[in-house]
Parts: sequence; C-alpha cells; structure tokens
Amino acid sequence: MTAQYPIAIVGGGPAGSLAASQLGMAGREVLLFDEKLAWEKPCGGGHTHRALQQYPFLAEATDYDNGDPVEHNPVDDCELISPPGQRVRFRLQYPVAIFSRLALNGLLLERARRASDGKPRVDIHNERVTRIARTGGHWQLLTPQHEYRASYVILAAAARNSFRA
Repeated sequence: MTAQYPIAIVGGGPAGSLAASQLGMAGREVLLFDEKLAWEKPCGGGHTHRALQQYPFLAEATDYDNGDPVEHNPVDDCELISPPGQRVRFRLQYPVAIFSRLALNGLLLERARRASDGKPRVDIHNERVTRIARTGGHWQLLTPQHEYRASYVILAAAARNSFRA
C-alpha cells in the first residue's frame, strides 16, 4: 500500500490559494509553496460580477483578524479614451471589484490558512520550490531549505515558471 502524503500546491497567488482553501475545507492536507506570498503588482486584482457571484466571500471580504472590510474599489462605470483623445463613458450593467493584489492575496492566503474544522490542514511555506520529481508512488519537492513529499502536485505558478515545461 502506498503512503498517503499531502497535496502540494506550487504557487500561492489567487489560483493556488483558492485551491488550497477548497482542498482544506474538503478535509485534505495541503502544502502550499510560494516564495513571495502576498505581494503587490499592478494587475490581477479585478473581479467581474460573475466571479463575485461564484465566490461571494470576495464581495463580503473582511480582515480575519479585526473584522474590518478588505479594501477594494467597486467600479460602476467605464471610460474609454482613444489615442486621438476621443472619449466614451458608459455605465456597467454589473459592477466589478478591484482589489490591490496585496490585499487579495493576503485574503486568499488567510482563507486557506483557516480552511479546517479546527485542525490545521493547509501548511503555507514561504519557500521557492526548485525541483519536482516523481519518485516511486509519490512526488518529491525540493526547496533550498527542505525536502517534501506529496501524493499529488498542483502547479499554480505564473506563466513564466520553469516547471511549465
């Protein structure tokens, strides 16, 4: 019989954090790896009406520690400006929500951290995975600090990640 190891997720951005929280809430043990964790970047914090319907916790986002609302900007209208300066402004049928990436990642990582029934299920590692290899009936993940084993690996890292190949 093969030993049961956690599920490893490489990439702690929105996709990896959301996958970790879903798996943790389903009772699975998860190792989440990201060398940056919550960081700011100029894109990636916008959510459409459908995303807010699918994940209502985003629309109602509050800080887990103090209950304050997580800062986000609802956008109800849009203005497009052409290169010669012509403008058109219109009201959106459904608003979108724009989060700073730092706030969004922090919210999703904390949600993953708390995804349990009192027992920690998601173990978050601020480490860079440098090697992934299939060994016997499990996966081996190496970081500069440690070696980990996993039954499954989810790659949720950015498009330029070296593991894509």
